[in-house]
Amino acid sequence: MGYQFETEKVVDFILKNSVKKVLIQLPEGLKPYGVGLAKEIEEKAGVTAYVSADPCYGACDLPIQEAEILNVDLIIHYGHSEILKEAQKRIKILYVEAKSNLDIGKVVEKSLPFLKEYRNIGLVATVQHVHKLEEAKKILEKNGKKVFIGSASGLVKYDGQVLGCDCSTAEKIKDKVEVFLYIGGGIFHPLGVFYTTKKPVITVDPYTKKILNIKEIGEKFLKRRNTIIAKFSQAKNVGVLVGLKFGQSNPQLAEKICMKYLKMIRKKELEIILTKLQPNPNPKILLEQYSTPPEIAANLLYMATYSFNDIVGKTVCDLGCGSGRLAIGAAYLGAKEVVGIDLDLAAIQTAKTNSRMVGVKVEWVVGDIEVLTGKFDTVIQNPPFGVKKHGADLKFLRKALSLANTVYSIHKSGEKNRRFIEKTVTKNLCGRITTMVETNLVIPYLFNFHKKPKYRVKVDIYRIVKK
Repeated sequence: MGYQFETEKVVDFILKNSVKKVLIQLPEGLKPYGVGLAKEIEEKAGVTAYVSADPCYGACDLPIQEAEILNVDLIIHYGHSEILKEAQKRIKILYVEAKSNLDIGKVVEKSLPFLKEYRNIGLVATVQHVHKLEEAKKILEKNGKKVFIGSASGLVKYDGQVLGCDCSTAEKIKDKVEVFLYIGGGIFHPLGVFYTTKKPVITVDPYTKKILNIKEIGEKFLKRRNTIIAKFSQAKNVGVLVGLKFGQSNPQLAEKICMKYLKMIRKKELEIILTKLQPNPNPKILLEQYSTPPEIAANLLYMATYSFNDIVGKTVCDLGCGSGRLAIGAAYLGAKEVVGIDLDLAAIQTAKTNSRMVGVKVEWVVGDIEVLTGKFDTVIQNPPFGVKKHGADLKFLRKALSLANTVYSIHKSGEKNRRFIEKTVTKNLCGRITTMVETNLVIPYLFNFHKKPKYRVKVDIYRIVKK
């Protein structure tokens, strides 16, 4: 058998504690063994054994209520180490870690080509394979690698062990290593290591004998997550879901989250404040001076503030600020220092009037964006789309990424333009797009060539960071 199910230990525990009924719980990967284990335990211990068919997502996901309904005396929990001591007060629980018997030597050696550019390696594994880490360490050291294994603490029982909710063993050694080697099946745990440490993770799967660099998968999941967070930041009504399972239920945290969001400035309130600001009195078509609508400015600022913490207490710059809607919004939301720059003197004079009306401090600069020097935490901008002057949008992107590590920028939507922006950012400007949210920009009647009272243009709000 591929796992150490320790049936003799289980039977001995049952007999010593006069158990009559047991509930067997296994994670998805071990469920195929459930019926066989139940039969063996029933035969050897003379008990009635139930097998839980519900999903099991860790040692905190215990079937306490189910056990009480079935009136069992013991839960036998396979595949995880104990983390909830207080659960034993409700019902007896026997943990069987189900260590793997699979050989890892050949598959670790198979991973060496994936590690050739690294010297300092961090080792992590799930509880099924954590006892094999020393063997893996010797193989890697034999091939000239320096190997680190993080010490156990908190919820973690073994050195080098990672849980779905705790990657502290990896976090402790992240500054010493260039890459992590994960021994185990699936991508759930190595993704946790990737997100926690921001280091490359190579997975070694003893079951399939396959090696995988999860960087591409991790970045894809992270981008999707950031997009979901960005969409969440635009929501008008927010609900908090509370799980009721023993070991996972935390209504106090839910209440704390609700209170936190109640204290936030509501996006609609921000929109109202930004709506009161005066627009540029004399916009120039050659500069593509279309004001950022209040709802789009609020969406961008709300996302930057509450989803990514890029505004509060930060130094912020608004390139091509116009009448100051983005810069004033950032100052109102709690930026440490805000600078707004625009080539148009009339626009800057209007921005000064607007900032006085709202009661915020912004440093206003008249001039081309190229005159601006220094470093900021965040740049926010609604640059020209490059329709009247080709390349105007790229000039703003280039300058923004030279001033700050994080940039929020609005650009015309469409697949062709998206591909162009992504290529420019990643290949020419050494940046990375973490989030892109599509929205509608309403352009009012401004110029003589406009035929309608207003136009709707699809635009994308980008969050870009330096690589």
